[in-house]
Order: sequence, then structure tokens, then C-alpha cells
Amino acid sequence: MKLNVLKELPRSFQASVLLAGWPGMGSVGIGAIDYIRRKLDAVAFAEIDMQSHFTPEAMIVEDGLATFPDPPAHVFYAVEEHDLIIFQSEAQIGGVPGDELLDKILDVGQRVGIDTVLTGAAYLTQSVTKKMHRCWEWRTTLNFEIYWNR
Repeated sequence: MKLNVLKELPRSFQASVLLAGWPGMGSVGIGAIDYIRRKLDAVAFAEIDMQSHFTPEAMIVEDGLATFPDPPAHVFYAVEEHDLIIFQSEAQIGGVPGDELLDKILDVGQRVGIDTVLTGAAYLTQSVTKKMHRCWEWRTTLNFEIYWNR
């Protein structure tokens, strides 16, 4: 796993918030992160190469030539005017590679001063419980708009 820098951030750049999104059930989390990224004109500054952790499950055939599809992208974006970093991933990764990916994401966040991480994703698991669950939701409200326009 390797961090590839696409664009150097200014040395003075400090971000307090990291938004991270992965695809999940219904792609709601990744959809929200993608919308925010596009709405704020975030600029890609780094990507994590995880090609060694993926085995292609299909082939692409064009003009009689078979090739593997590109591995899922894992990209960091910066929004300097909002002191914000966005991380967008095309795949959820479990096990040790998933832990390594999270460590790398938090390392990048730590370098730019992140103190808050907000994530969006969903992952289906089987569970049986009699305990009451809490579900936190994130939606666009006036307060959310005020937060980003401060």
C-alpha cells in the first residue's frame, strides 16, 4: 500500500475536518460525500495505491483484447477555503488490508491537523441482539449549512 501524492498542499494548509465515504448498502454514504466533493470543487491531492490487495473478478474485452479492470480508487481531496479534507473510496476493504487503509487515512489526516472525522458507509452483517440500537443520521439542515459557511 503506497500513498501517491498528486499535488503538494501548501505547507501552511491545516484542516480540522476529514469527511470519508465508502460505497455501502444503497451507496448513500459515498453519494453524499461525492456530492459534497463536487459542490465544494475539492481538488485531488493524493491517492492510496492498493492494487496489491485486489484480485480482479472480471475481464474487460475490447477489440478482441482482454484486460483487467482498474482497481478501485482511494482518493484524498482538499478544500482549502473550508479547512477540509475529503477521502473517497470505491471499495470497502475488510481484514488486515482494511486496517492498513484506515491507518494510512488517519496518518494523512494527522499530518494536516485533523481533529474530527466523519464517515459515511454501510456494511451488512448478520447479527442477533435484544439490545436497542442507536442510529445516527446525517442530513442537510440549516445547521449543517451554517457550519460549512462559517
